[in-house]
Amino acid sequence: MRKLLLIILVSILVQSCNEKFDGIKIAGKAINADQGYVLLAHQPLYRGNLNFDDFKSVADKIDDKGNFSLSSEKAIDGACYWLQVKDRSFRLILFNGDDITLEFDVNDMKNTLTAKGKGAGKINVLCLPQFDTKLRFNADYTLDSYKAKVDSTIHAQEALLEVIYQQDLKSDLLQSAENKQSITNIINETPLSDKEYQFLKKKIAIQDIYYLGDFISYFSRQDLADKSFVDFSRSYFECFNHDRYAMIDNINCWQFEDCVGKILKMEYLKSIQKDSAQLTYNNFRIKDYAGYRKWQFDHAKDFLSQEVYDAYYGSLLVNGLTMGKLHKELHESYKAGCVNEKYLSRIDGFNELLNNGVSDEAFGLDTDENELNAQKLDALLKDNSGSNVYVTVWSAQFAGAFLISQLPANIDFAKEHQDEMKFLNICVDRQKNKGLWAARIIDNNWKGNHYFIPVENNDSLLHRFAAEHISSFCDGGVTYSFIDKMGDITNGVEAPILMSEEKMNGYFE
Repeated sequence: MRKLLLIILVSILVQSCNEKFDGIKIAGKAINADQGYVLLAHQPLYRGNLNFDDFKSVADKIDDKGNFSLSSEKAIDGACYWLQVKDRSFRLILFNGDDITLEFDVNDMKNTLTAKGKGAGKINVLCLPQFDTKLRFNADYTLDSYKAKVDSTIHAQEALLEVIYQQDLKSDLLQSAENKQSITNIINETPLSDKEYQFLKKKIAIQDIYYLGDFISYFSRQDLADKSFVDFSRSYFECFNHDRYAMIDNINCWQFEDCVGKILKMEYLKSIQKDSAQLTYNNFRIKDYAGYRKWQFDHAKDFLSQEVYDAYYGSLLVNGLTMGKLHKELHESYKAGCVNEKYLSRIDGFNELLNNGVSDEAFGLDTDENELNAQKLDALLKDNSGSNVYVTVWSAQFAGAFLISQLPANIDFAKEHQDEMKFLNICVDRQKNKGLWAARIIDNNWKGNHYFIPVENNDSLLHRFAAEHISSFCDGGVTYSFIDKMGDITNGVEAPILMSEEKMNGYFE
């Protein structure tokens, strides 16, 4: 009987170990982290975009030994993420089910990062200098010489990938590599799975679409192209064909999504050339964007799979939503062609928050106290006089790049220091974006003291907190200020992810 119970217990244990893990787990050690935050965020093509897999950034406070742990039950499979500590970041490709241990020196993340565990192989491969693609545009190139450069890069990377995947330790390519030991370590310690290999192979192969689609436009903008008609039969354009397009079966990784845009534009320009033969190399651009948008919905499914179609146009729609507006014409066309409910429900759900989130009773944002003007702001600051106050000033329309991505660190920072200072979150934006303010707060379950200031007739407040540039993609839509117990304001203080104990104590003093 005891033997039978033991067999059953072992069987259950083995089965549980073999069960597929849904989500992402990353443990690690960060050297020179100074007990700051480590943050894992999704890196989409469009800043501020909403993903369709309900992934939210996750953060952890690094302990005094440099240890940290990050996990999420939601994952965007095959997507590009970035891992940030202080003002340093590193790009990671992650799969659903990855369980990885990382170690790195914060002062040199790129050259010191090592990964072990399930999913580590692709990370280590992409850390190799051979896969650090250097295909920047240069005016010294011609179309043909640039294509030759792209082709040779792809060929070299594909060859090395095969050596690593096939674990060919006797390969001449491996033996002659300057970093032979690093490649050998990957083969022996973190060999590539089939899924990792297929992903990397595809990522390498689409580089011609990714780079050649843009270089010809760059070439024309630099006045380096002649005025002859574009010949789409020349070898430069051979990668723009239906067989290659079929290789892109999802666009979770932003490079693939960007390639879809290049594919559609190239095919549209082909159609123009076929109809009128007016497209020249020095004028290689779309002129009629209204015509291009209409053409897309008539022809996109000729080049895209249903999944890619649903994801690509869904992404365009939510990009507009995070700027505060649903493109109604695009939305109607999209609903008629989309078959995957997860895209439609995410769009409709955020649009509902956009329109009605202000009146959400659970968050209580629709009160006279929550909307400020100059006089009300003075009263609010007076109510908090005698306390240290940390103020987040943000624009709902432009905060997607930094604030929303870093929000878990901000929330944890506020909880950790709630006994030492008070926290005010003040959104300064146009009145019409008040719904977007509420949507961002509710969508991210951002609890705290929230206020909205219409920028109309209140622009002097921007000067008060040195926040004149929050309505800018380049500045990330957020600034931070510190008000001491005497009421003196220090603007431009560090974000929570950058705030050290030493810095914070300096502000207190």
